[in-house]
Amino acid sequence: MIRVCGQCGSRNDSKRVICQNCGVRLPDPEHDGGKPVTPSAAYQPPPPVFKSSKTKYAALKTVRPRHTGRNVFLLCLMCVVGVMAWLASKAIQPVSGVKPPTVLNDSVVAHVAESLTKSAAFGRGNWVGEESSLNQVLASQEVPRLLFRFAGTAVRFQRCYIKLGTGMLDLVMLLEVAGRTVVCRLELAPVVEGAGMGVRFTGASIGTITIPEFAVGYFAALWRPCLAVDPSFIDKIASAKNIEVIPRAVILKWSDSSL
Repeated sequence: MIRVCGQCGSRNDSKRVICQNCGVRLPDPEHDGGKPVTPSAAYQPPPPVFKSSKTKYAALKTVRPRHTGRNVFLLCLMCVVGVMAWLASKAIQPVSGVKPPTVLNDSVVAHVAESLTKSAAFGRGNWVGEESSLNQVLASQEVPRLLFRFAGTAVRFQRCYIKLGTGMLDLVMLLEVAGRTVVCRLELAPVVEGAGMGVRFTGASIGTITIPEFAVGYFAALWRPCLAVDPSFIDKIASAKNIEVIPRAVILKWSDSSL
């Protein structure tokens, strides 16, 4: 006997109790007498379900873009910012052995300028510039000022001074960062290039951070404020034929003869 669902009108086997289509309990045989029942007008059968294979389903899935390039860039940027913050914290650590000249003597500055002018104009003999005297000249022409701002922090130039050794010269610059003094050292070695004078960068450090030798030339421009002196003073030094750096003094030579 076929049992007809009174809800959706589906034909079910006589042994079924629940409609295989809508799940409604089927009427007892003695109640319907085996006659077909008209389904309810309000009922709407569900749409047919089509099964698909896993391969077809995977092809229909929406693939979201994985912003790999952007994520790598952001990660690299965070690393760079972190490294710069660490370097900045290391750079502002106090450095021992910093004793810049503090007393400015105008008569010493005038004597150095006059003696160098005469030696350069004469073009013969030697001229000796003591470390203390040359630092007086630097101190007389330097003006503390704001250099730039980095991440909202002002970097101010304070002053420069030199330290002389055998065949080398340390150009030391003092900067003020976040209320602390940062000591920047640039090591120079004078060289003779043809008919003129030149220098070679041999090392550098910013605070307690040592700049790799291959990168010293890229950081040398940081010491530009130290060279903001009278251009004629630099020209007179460059006019010498040779230069010798000894502890606490510089010897400029225009010829082999002495004064």
